[in-house]
Amino acid sequence: SGADRTYSLRMRIHKGSWTAWEKGDAWPQRILAMQIAMTYFGVGLQKTFLPDWQSGEILAYAFVNGWSTPLAHIIAKWNMPMWVYDGMTSAVKILHGALPITLWMPRYQKYAFAAGAAFHIAVTLVMGMWWFLLLVPLYAAFMEPRKIVGLLNCCIVHKCK
Repeated sequence: SGADRTYSLRMRIHKGSWTAWEKGDAWPQRILAMQIAMTYFGVGLQKTFLPDWQSGEILAYAFVNGWSTPLAHIIAKWNMPMWVYDGMTSAVKILHGALPITLWMPRYQKYAFAAGAAFHIAVTLVMGMWWFLLLVPLYAAFMEPRKIVGLLNCCIVHKCK
């Protein structure tokens, strides 16, 4: 994707600085963003129509199945009413429906990034599916490259005002 053209180990090795950069095409970044958006859209569409996702039973079971973590088992012992799981199921479907749209909208991106990150962290903590966390840094593909440079310069070079 050309993502190694700045703020990367490659640039540190070849140019001697993490903040060194080379010009690159934006198209690979946009393809990644489209793929992420379509993944959320597809998963949201599935969860909207799949029979198992019409109630919270699927999430209640997720807290006690073979994928669940010790934290999930502790939460399962709280014996939350089914309406809580129903609400979580609805929230997941709403999130998967909203993310493919809001990730593209600069005005709402920070909320979409936070909601998506919280979702993926929760899935990791409850189901141990750590690879879901790999989507979170890919949210950068939805941002304008100049904005990323500004944010990273602020954080890395400490030029924040």
